[in-house]
Amino acid sequence: MRVLRAISLPKEADYASSNEDFFLADPGGRIASMSDGASESFDSRSWARCLCQTFNERFLDIGDAIPSDDDIHEMVNTARGRFLELFSSRELSWSQQVAFDRGNFASLIGVIESNDQITMVGIGDSIAVWQEPSGRLQSHPIPLDQPDSFKRHPVLLSSDTRGDEDVFHRQRRRWSVIQVRKAHLLGARLYLMTDALGHQVVSTAHAGHWDLAEKNLCQSETDFRYWVTQQRLSHQMRVDDTTLAILSFKESR
Repeated sequence: MRVLRAISLPKEADYASSNEDFFLADPGGRIASMSDGASESFDSRSWARCLCQTFNERFLDIGDAIPSDDDIHEMVNTARGRFLELFSSRELSWSQQVAFDRGNFASLIGVIESNDQITMVGIGDSIAVWQEPSGRLQSHPIPLDQPDSFKRHPVLLSSDTRGDEDVFHRQRRRWSVIQVRKAHLLGARLYLMTDALGHQVVSTAHAGHWDLAEKNLCQSETDFRYWVTQQRLSHQMRVDDTTLAILSFKESR
């Protein structure tokens, strides 16, 4: 796995520290993850970072195996421990403590490469989009023919265990995983996006203009920044943190 580009634009251009998105790729090229922290949270960027770090560590060596419900639950609990350690020695004001106790929330999209398979885990409304050699467009976890899904409140991972019922209920599991044969991604690009950009791209593709959507994603970083700014100003894209990572794959030796 090679990261061709990773760029994250905060919703407030003058306050980069306000960006609550996070992207992390293994230097060895075997795993990558992206998380979008919810703005209403106490410290959602730290929670997003903890989720990506823990996901990459937990599933780095999973190979072709498909993560189970217990695997994902264990990963989230480990991320919670890591997140709580960040605040164990900090004194919070009463209002900060109330906000902290409500929980922090974030989406997660993870990509794992093995010899023959690409495994994608999705929770919430961050999305992966790619085009197979046949020309067929694919996406995960939100289908390309459902752009309105981005308008609904997503199920997110919480730093508090009270949120587990929404995600890990065995009768209605709300996270998803798929495997794609690596052969279907050789020579192609896999686009990871947080929800504001994902909504715009999926809507454009659904309208039959994937070529235009891909052209926008692949332009230079300077042009991409300008394009996002113009999309926000024209209300074609929601004003939110906007993160894009472009991945490519090659045959295993």
